[in-house]
Amino acid sequence: MKPKYVLLLVTGLVTLGVAAPLVCHTAYSPHTNVLSTQVPVPRSTVMPTVTTKVINHVTLSKDNTVLIMGEIGSDSAELAQEITSKSKANKTLYVLIDSPGGSVLDGAMIVSAIQAAPGSVVTICSGLCASMASIIFESGTKRLMVDRSLLMFHAAAGGFQGTFPQIQNRFAIFNSYVTKFDYEIAQRAGVTLEQFMSKLNPEFWLDSEDAVNQKYADGYVNILIEVDHGSDHGGQENVLKNRFGVTLGN
Repeated sequence: MKPKYVLLLVTGLVTLGVAAPLVCHTAYSPHTNVLSTQVPVPRSTVMPTVTTKVINHVTLSKDNTVLIMGEIGSDSAELAQEITSKSKANKTLYVLIDSPGGSVLDGAMIVSAIQAAPGSVVTICSGLCASMASIIFESGTKRLMVDRSLLMFHAAAGGFQGTFPQIQNRFAIFNSYVTKFDYEIAQRAGVTLEQFMSKLNPEFWLDSEDAVNQKYADGYVNILIEVDHGSDHGGQENVLKNRFGVTLGN
């Protein structure tokens, strides 16, 4: 089975007669099974480092958790508002992420909400945090990964329309905009911007163990879901159970 890719189209948002480009990270299809691809992968001759894992345990409920599932897009403003609202009522808020990535500008709203929250915001990679979703994950006060979940970073992709001077100007602006995200990630990992960006070609994949060892994550986590049988939380409960195989608590 060949891996699927999402075709990204450049969209112009017309404001006062100026076409403002929507810049996106390339996003993998959430249905892609990277383990079943028939593309030959060279076998590494380097033995992986296996370390003793200290597993954190967190209890999630509808009141202390925000779910980010699927492509980062038009619902980002609502997610940002949910983060802002719930962070005011909780000393620690958990943002559970399983996403192939999406729009940089939409994802930036979520990053801003996390960084502006009055309390601690723990980001949790529950399956895949790729592209823009990895940047959201990295913005957490504490970054935790479900064991054997995956991170993927890569260079931003997009396009511009207009005169050559306009294209050059817009490219410079958005290149600087995205590079600031990369700088923050590199700084937390204890590497230079140049060292981090050199890993992005073509892509930089990390499983949970490598992410913790290389300081792109702060630890591992097991998730326990609080079930409120008297509310409509059951729908969220089923999504989490089916999606992540988590244990449900009474």
